[in-house]
Amino acid sequence: MSFLQLVPLKSDEGTPLANKTKVKIILNLVAYEKAVDDFNKDMQGIYSKLKPEGYDEHAFARVNELEKKKDITEDEKKELESIKQSEEYLSFFATKKTLLKEYEEARASAAEGNDYNVSERAFTDEDLVSIADVIPSDKEFSIGRNESGEIQVNGITVLAEIGRMFCI
Repeated sequence: MSFLQLVPLKSDEGTPLANKTKVKIILNLVAYEKAVDDFNKDMQGIYSKLKPEGYDEHAFARVNELEKKKDITEDEKKELESIKQSEEYLSFFATKKTLLKEYEEARASAAEGNDYNVSERAFTDEDLVSIADVIPSDKEFSIGRNESGEIQVNGITVLAEIGRMFCI
């Protein structure tokens, strides 16, 4: 997704990216964005299920409000410190710390499982040429394949994984 977001839709000179390549890039970006959105929605559901009962009611909105405030008065500083030293706040903070740890573990596990499949539109050699034509460069790109079928740019073999990821 990061790679595709960097591909310009036209060169500095105004040469447009080939339309079929542009469409593939946009469709791939939409597919990746949908997978990210699905993942984030699942993570919100996991977070809400991990929260202990009554967690939101015990949240200290006043602490958040005071911590975000730019021009905090001396009285507000004292109030903030007083709240943060209270037994109730310390108990809430410990619960929050545990919740965040559990959430991060769940998030890592979900990301590791990679249950979010993306139907990618593969790029052809012509697509790579079109992309090379719009990337700012002071030299010509020569794109081809070696005897093993691996993609080469300017005679240098690009990692086979990148070729498998984006090219048919």
